[in-house]
Parts: sequence; structure tokens; C-alpha cells
Amino acid sequence: SIYDLSSFTNQYDVILFSDVADHLLDLPLAFQQMNSVFKENSPKLFLFETITRNIVSYWMLKVLGEQVLGLLPPDTHDYRLFVTPSEMN
Repeated sequence: SIYDLSSFTNQYDVILFSDVADHLLDLPLAFQQMNSVFKENSPKLFLFETITRNIVSYWMLKVLGEQVLGLLPPDTHDYRLFVTPSEMN
């Protein structure tokens, strides 16, 4: 679980966090846990991409992708969990 990474503490230099943030209920806890897996004195490189919460992403994913075209299963994404750039700071 992203919420319990205690078995990976102090092991990594880099984290790639791709298309995950918009599926998490407790993003601050996830960040806290990910920070614990970096090696001590590591440069702590954290790379991420996620869906931003705006009207375009709502229409593209929720309406077009899930409801109209059926490219994604219904309720794959919860718009309330989409993340704005300021929330990733």
C-alpha cells in the first residue's frame, strides 16, 4: 500500500509517481510515506505526472472517456481526487 511503505525505508534515490495521485484519498500521507523510502543523503528525485483538476480534464476523462466513448470503465476517476499543481507542492 502507498500508505505503508515501512518495508522500503531508506532504499531509493528516485521515485516515479505516474497516474497515481488522482486515485488517492490521503495524498499528504502518501507523500510522507514516499519521502521515507529515499536513501539518506540522497538527491531525492521525485518525478510525477497526474491529471489536473479543471473543466477540461473533467470533460475529457469523466464525460468523453468514461461516459460517451466508453474508453475507460465507469467511475475509473473521481474528479474530486484530481490534483491541482498547487496541491503537489
